[in-house]
Amino acid sequence: MEISCLKDYVGQEDFKKRLKYAISSSLIRNTSFPHTIMAGPPGLGKSTLAQVIAKELECPLYYYLATSIESEKHIEAIFAKLDKSGYDIKTGKVIDRDKVFPEIIFIDEIHNLSRRLTEMLHTALENRTITLKKRNFEKNIVEPVQCWVPEFCLIGATNYLGSLSKPFRDRFQITLTFEIYNDEEIEKVITTHAGKMGVDIEESAIKNIAPKSRGVPRIAISFLNKSYDVAVVREQKAKPSKITNEDVKVMFESEQIDEFGLNQLDRKALSYLVTVSRPIGLKSLAQAIDEDMQLLKILLNLILLR
Repeated sequence: MEISCLKDYVGQEDFKKRLKYAISSSLIRNTSFPHTIMAGPPGLGKSTLAQVIAKELECPLYYYLATSIESEKHIEAIFAKLDKSGYDIKTGKVIDRDKVFPEIIFIDEIHNLSRRLTEMLHTALENRTITLKKRNFEKNIVEPVQCWVPEFCLIGATNYLGSLSKPFRDRFQITLTFEIYNDEEIEKVITTHAGKMGVDIEESAIKNIAPKSRGVPRIAISFLNKSYDVAVVREQKAKPSKITNEDVKVMFESEQIDEFGLNQLDRKALSYLVTVSRPIGLKSLAQAIDEDMQLLKILLNLILLR
């Protein structure tokens, strides 16, 4: 479900006020929003917040997954999409501020960008230039050429802020570290999304879902959607009138989620850990229970934050 404005975005209250001022300032001055890095576990609303910022600024947002950006040509193609209205095409200087239309580039999982490409972005973030390899047909050689890019905002999302190099991180004016949601905030998320789905939900159902969602809106919304499916089957209607707590209980039973909110993977990991009498690394644990190490890492991060 889309969120159209910052005031409707639930949670992360600590930095919403900062964003409000930055958005208002950008609109008044008609300049690009400050380059921003968003950090935190998956499912906490980083992509959603980037979309909200773009909606508030009434500008396009170009979404890219870092693993799809593999070369300088990909970087060149990204910047080639930006609107060049209001600029001197040769120099890149702004000649008509009213025609300048700053846009947002959003790179998800930005920690997966190669160091070579992040270094290429350094100058783009700092002074709106990138260095490209161009063929000099007169000399018949390929040589580096510095090219200008329009004003833009880069928003990067990462689960692992520490894996980004410090010189790269320092070029972002705003750093937002996302926190796990409390149960009250998760309840608001559930209520808001149920309203947008056009279905009533029992208070007891909301309070059943919230504590089992690990403080992650994405998980809560997933539980809500699955409970909606149960209600559809129970009422035999494409659009049920209500999601009941009984629907939620049936959903949890089918998903094998226990009263503590633990799923099959959680129980598998915990069952193995109680048999081990020595310290064990994440890689060894993943191999022992035959699960993906990155998935386990995310799981443990959520447990520790919670």
